Amino acid sequence: MPEPAPNTQSRDPIDPESVISQLCGDSFARWYDDREFRQNILEGQPYFNDLNILDDPNRHSPSGLLNCHRKQFYQKLNSPREKANPDGIFWFGTAFEEQIVLPFIQDLASEVGGYVRKHDWIDYSTEVDNTELRFKGRTDPLIVDSDSVPIVPIEVKTRKSVESLDSPSPKHRAQLHAYIVGLSRKYEIKPPDGVILYGSRETFDVKTFHIEYSEQFWDEVVVPWAATQTTSLLDENLPPADPEQEWECGYCSYRERCGKGKSPVKDSGAHGFVPGYTEYPHENVEEYLRLFPSAAIPSAIASKFPDLASDHSIQEWSCDRCGYCAEWDAVKSAGEPLCPECAEDDILISLSRPEMPTVVPDE
Repeated sequence: MPEPAPNTQSRDPIDPESVISQLCGDSFARWYDDREFRQNILEGQPYFNDLNILDDPNRHSPSGLLNCHRKQFYQKLNSPREKANPDGIFWFGTAFEEQIVLPFIQDLASEVGGYVRKHDWIDYSTEVDNTELRFKGRTDPLIVDSDSVPIVPIEVKTRKSVESLDSPSPKHRAQLHAYIVGLSRKYEIKPPDGVILYGSRETFDVKTFHIEYSEQFWDEVVVPWAATQTTSLLDENLPPADPEQEWECGYCSYRERCGKGKSPVKDSGAHGFVPGYTEYPHENVEEYLRLFPSAAIPSAIASKFPDLASDHSIQEWSCDRCGYCAEWDAVKSAGEPLCPECAEDDILISLSRPEMPTVVPDE
């Protein structure tokens, strides 16, 4: 039998340099963003693709409870984030939950005659001093009975290590309490006990904590926290910086704005970019400008990301001492350049924009 004739159809040759330039460019970021957008639609969650413009100050996500008041304030009012999202950690947390924890509790539930549901939604309100507090969010896996009524809600968290962990974080305990209260109202049952399960991202070791519902903890700690946060947001009064652990400030996306970084600002409000800070990731600047198209870009950031400068107003370079001004693209040096007129007087002072207003924290 004769050999089939080779395919002689001509094809354009592949240009290796073109492939490499794509791999070395921002193609992955664009691909990943598009993938997340499509995945949200595929899973029936298109609302996750919506831009978060001034989220309802009365609404509280369980995952945000007992966070630093100021961090939550900046986040809810859409201050520009100074750090990129830790998507790798988020991805690992989801993979760990779905591929490791879920099969484990499914096997465990089957041994005791129970069943497992991947998640449930809670959405309920509590009134405190004539202010409505709304709690809305999605749980992690739950062990349920044959009628799908929750028996044990489980909150899954990942950490670098669980070796020295001897008690659950109050924030995670508050999050689970929000789910417990919501589930008890939704199914008209007694508040069930729950479990917080911590997994190590390095070793896959696990530590679990039995969490009994505490009405005192809910009424005296969690609900007052939410009421204080809502009041700060409604009045736009900057709340105090009160992280659970001091080290959290080093990883906060609003460190410079708050006054915990290297910038000279302190206790800044929620709006605009931090003067003198140029380390914003491109995607964070782009995100903020999508949320607030009329916002002006500081000259230093415009110089760093000229592709964003063409469609937005730019704050020109200025000297607070002598009043010298220069167009944003007239200065080519990195960072905040020196004022040339002051330099002639042997005074070295950086050009910048007017300082952000200082806000007195709400004590």
